[in-house]
Amino acid sequence: MLRSFILTGIIMLLFSCTLVFWRSAETAGDGEFHITFLEVGSADAVLIQTPEGRNVLINGGASVSELSDELGRRLPFFSRKLDWLVIASTQEESDQGIAAHHGKISAR
Repeated sequence: MLRSFILTGIIMLLFSCTLVFWRSAETAGDGEFHITFLEVGSADAVLIQTPEGRNVLINGGASVSELSDELGRRLPFFSRKLDWLVIASTQEESDQGIAAHHGKISAR
């Protein structure tokens, strides 16, 4: 009985350590500077990922669903946050996607 309790505790501890390590590896950045031009309809949106793992979105494009899809593919699973949001254009088509994401993707 005591042996199975200790074994269960060890397995839970290893699982927890694995999750913490995996999360930190996902959000740490890969040491490379990435600039991605997102296909979000007729307007442009640019995602910049720094070597330290910071995420910067410039404009949001015209399509809410396309912006969601593109960000979902490129942001780390455990860290769907934008560190900076830059609105470089006041054209309506350039920021419609951002308005819809106001509560869905948090900015730090």
